[in-house]
Amino acid sequence: MNRPPDVTPRIRTVCFSGHRPERLPARSERGILTSLLYQEILDALHDGAQVFYSGMARGVDLYAAETVLGLRREHPALRLICACPFEGYARSFPAQDSYRLRNILMLADEVVYVSAQASSEAYFIRNRYMVDHADRLIAVMLHPRSGTGQTLRYAERLGKEIRLVALPN
Repeated sequence: MNRPPDVTPRIRTVCFSGHRPERLPARSERGILTSLLYQEILDALHDGAQVFYSGMARGVDLYAAETVLGLRREHPALRLICACPFEGYARSFPAQDSYRLRNILMLADEVVYVSAQASSEAYFIRNRYMVDHADRLIAVMLHPRSGTGQTLRYAERLGKEIRLVALPN
């Protein structure tokens, strides 16, 4: 008896992790990074993903969230969940990043604050929250001794699918 092919999506949810802008390559290469993120997000959509988690930190998290929101025009079922460490965590953001953050939060499908208290531990709680809720982690990591490195190792321990975005040298 012939069976229909398995049409179950391989993944449904994706989270992002990556460095702050000052730990990334030169600003002139931001276009390359966003193009690589865009391609990874398209691949995730092709693989069945509809829900994307962003930790809403400066740098990769904001770039990824903006990319997801841009793709929502063509893919209306796509959802963005912003996983923030605690309320007020972004008070020290530069004006441009603060503006971008507010816009993303307004357009997101859901905003979750994972900790009621401001603390450095809240950032680790946020990272674990995202990985716990995701099937795939898309990471931009140049420095393994970082929050992104810790997030990647946690995802590995849980057996999550990991896509490491390789930036050009």
